[in-house]
Amino acid sequence: MEIEETKSVEKPGAVAEPRRRPTVREASFNDYDQIAAVQTRNGLSPRARRRWMALWQGNPVYEQDRNGWPIGWVLESEPGRIVGCIANVPSAYLWKGRLIRVATQCDWAVDLEYRSFSLLLMQRITSQPNVDLVVTTTVGTAAEPSHAAFQWCRVPAGRWDTAAFWITGYRGFLRSAVAKKRLPLAGLAIYPVSAALACRDGLLRLARRRTSRLRIEKKAGFDESFDVFWEELKRRKPDVLLAVRTAAALRWHFQGSEQAAWVVTASSGDGLTAYATFARSDNPEIGLTRLRLIDFQAIGNIEEALEGILTWVIERCRLDGIHMLEDVGCVLEGLGILQAKAPYHRDLASWCYYYRARRGELSDALKDASVWNPTSFDGDASL
Repeated sequence: MEIEETKSVEKPGAVAEPRRRPTVREASFNDYDQIAAVQTRNGLSPRARRRWMALWQGNPVYEQDRNGWPIGWVLESEPGRIVGCIANVPSAYLWKGRLIRVATQCDWAVDLEYRSFSLLLMQRITSQPNVDLVVTTTVGTAAEPSHAAFQWCRVPAGRWDTAAFWITGYRGFLRSAVAKKRLPLAGLAIYPVSAALACRDGLLRLARRRTSRLRIEKKAGFDESFDVFWEELKRRKPDVLLAVRTAAALRWHFQGSEQAAWVVTASSGDGLTAYATFARSDNPEIGLTRLRLIDFQAIGNIEEALEGILTWVIERCRLDGIHMLEDVGCVLEGLGILQAKAPYHRDLASWCYYYRARRGELSDALKDASVWNPTSFDGDASL
């Protein structure tokens, strides 16, 4: 698919079209400073150099094909001057016993003057050879039309324009809501409203609580028990598209934040039964502290494990002064378990999980919601 630059008629105050057409080339690690500058100019928060390079260096999939995998592409207005960028991060999935090569699109930014050429970058990541599937899990409202133009699809499982949540610190949560809305004198109502919400949610929890026979604990990292768990998970779900979750893959995914990430497990005498990963996603501008679910996987006692993990995490959030626990995409509700039903929901600005399959059989299969196991572990939502 050839991309032509968008034709536009200049209007008073409009951004002038560039005098020369930019060129696209493969990105290199030496481009970091200019890529970070482009992201900053376009309202993104660039990763620190070490964390940016770690998207590839140490990545188990990239390390197997260093010379054959482009880390992304850049737009140059002239040689040596970068005005746009897009990152291309590899990962491995399994489906029907086959290895599925997946590319994650992230960190897409183009300077305003060259925005009409931004689809040149999208074309490169969408049409790259030797890739079975391309995904992204952080699509904003401005990018949705571009993904539609290249026939990306919304993942058919989950509600990726909605976030379910539990309030774990009522006064702090209400203060942040008041700060966001900038409501005058609304702080006077925080105490009675927070007390009412706490009472309501307490009654709901009391009605659902039951004694768990599983051991719930927070792990410091990913040990060999996660490899044993992964072998059993893929054996039980051969027809589901699963991101590889070996201990090595998990350590790479959370590297740099492994100590900050919450890894909460449910175990029995037979070993690991289920685990969930969480990460902080605070909003300092309004004083909100938030813990976000990244992933939940189980191979047995799903209801008991999920209820035990949620109870433990909600209580720990209260003790640590965290205001809310959030599940983007309402992943847990998709399990059809009453204990996973969050009492509150909020709308997101856009549907954030898109994919494009490059192989006919896989493309047809992925139209079926039951083939999916989508969580925020996929794509770039938690990298």
